[in-house]
Amino acid sequence: MSRYGEANSRKYPKSFRTRIIGSIVVIAGIVAALPAHAALVTYEVDSVAASFPSPITAPTEASWGKDGYPGDSVQLQSYTGQFDLSPGTSSQLINSLLWTVNPTYAGTNAGPWTNYEFTVNASRVIHIGASATTLSQTGTLAVTYFSDTLAFSSNGPTASLLFNGYKIDITPQSLPSALTADDFGIQSPQPMYAQFVITPVPEPETYGMMMVGLGLMGFMVRRRKNNQA
Repeated sequence: MSRYGEANSRKYPKSFRTRIIGSIVVIAGIVAALPAHAALVTYEVDSVAASFPSPITAPTEASWGKDGYPGDSVQLQSYTGQFDLSPGTSSQLINSLLWTVNPTYAGTNAGPWTNYEFTVNASRVIHIGASATTLSQTGTLAVTYFSDTLAFSSNGPTASLLFNGYKIDITPQSLPSALTADDFGIQSPQPMYAQFVITPVPEPETYGMMMVGLGLMGFMVRRRKNNQA
């Protein structure tokens, strides 16, 4: 054995070195228990649909007939996708927006015409594994004699859930611009996105074990110094 090895053996007895190594092993095990490397995770978003101008009462007669009701329908189709479960921020597709424009009774071009504005409640549930949360978002449907306009001008509030040692914050995003239709029928589908922000959240017991391991190492080092004094 070299002089350096002999000096270390006298300075740090075998029992002390064994305890240090044991503490290091414990801490290494705790670190290994933290969230692992990125993995593809499947998520599912429910659909939501609404018709307008319901609940306005349908007229018994209209100048252009009873087919002037019920008017527009708005649907967010269900969607299934995948994302990387790793810390960071990404934009994920969550729904496809379908908008059908139908004749809506609100008067005639001879008058009087009443412009209507409806609130579209687009609350739907997103599932990630066994975890789920509700994505809340509202839009506005404006109905005039000449055209209809549909807009999701604001982001929805952020919803959060925990999955596999991570916190996932999900914020539904607004559409880039309002959709306007002058003709009746189904409009072009529009993608709806959400921002995903992923941060690791170790379990409370993991923090506790790590603190115990670090405390044990500090105690043994302090005790060794006191014995040498």
